Amino acid sequence: MTRQITEVLLIDGVRLFTRTLPLEPWFDLAGIRSPFVCAITWNRRGYCGIWELVSDRLYLVGLSGTFSTEVEDIHFSEGSVATLFPDFPERVFAHWYTGTIAADFDQLAAKGGIGEAPIGPRVVVVDIERGRVVRRTDRIDAPAAARPAAPAPEPEAEIAEILHPSRGVRREHLRERLTRAAIEAHESVLDPLGAAPTAPFGLLNAAWASVVAHERPGDEWWSFERVGRMPPHNDSYDTGRRTGRMRGYAVVRGGRTVAAFICEITEPVPRVY
Repeated sequence: MTRQITEVLLIDGVRLFTRTLPLEPWFDLAGIRSPFVCAITWNRRGYCGIWELVSDRLYLVGLSGTFSTEVEDIHFSEGSVATLFPDFPERVFAHWYTGTIAADFDQLAAKGGIGEAPIGPRVVVVDIERGRVVRRTDRIDAPAAARPAAPAPEPEAEIAEILHPSRGVRREHLRERLTRAAIEAHESVLDPLGAAPTAPFGLLNAAWASVVAHERPGDEWWSFERVGRMPPHNDSYDTGRRTGRMRGYAVVRGGRTVAAFICEITEPVPRVY
């Protein structure tokens, strides 16, 4: 596969390159398809993001790419942060992201050039939980191993379960019974730079509201955690084959999950291209 353009990570004013894609889980969690389209072979996801660590928080501060503004008669336009987050066009707090970002220092060499894959051995590794830095280390990395072959597609029945409002959450995945008021109070997003809505689940509030709409008198709210297949992704070559740990909250009726909201996705291996 053609080597893909990287994302940019700014740390203390220094520009680094990373193949990790912190924006991708947002599409999964928000339940939307990416508006960006592939216009060139070395950018199949259709965009390139610029990220910054400020006061131990991860922010999206730049976004460029090509997206389609029409369905029937396809028309291409240049995208930006405002394309996805019109209320926060300059800076967005990435509170949806949990995972590890490994970034190489930008080195101008023969294979260099803006967005080219990093070739330097010095790597900054940042562990992030819900947009907040929990650990940062520097290390010297061995050359990257080749990307393993993609597993075979999953049966249609399993993908259908993932797409169901219950998200495949069963009794054994439930952890603690809560009230909706307690959940919303606990999950309100407060960002010191004002780069996210002050609302339950912040930028994911609309997706949360769609699950709340399933609630009926007598229903119960439970936290859940499950490991398994995640919702099919936007990429044409990634159709629900990924596995990971999902956490969130479920509406339970008569002992059965009728709807579930995934607020955190942790993949065993960072998404890289």
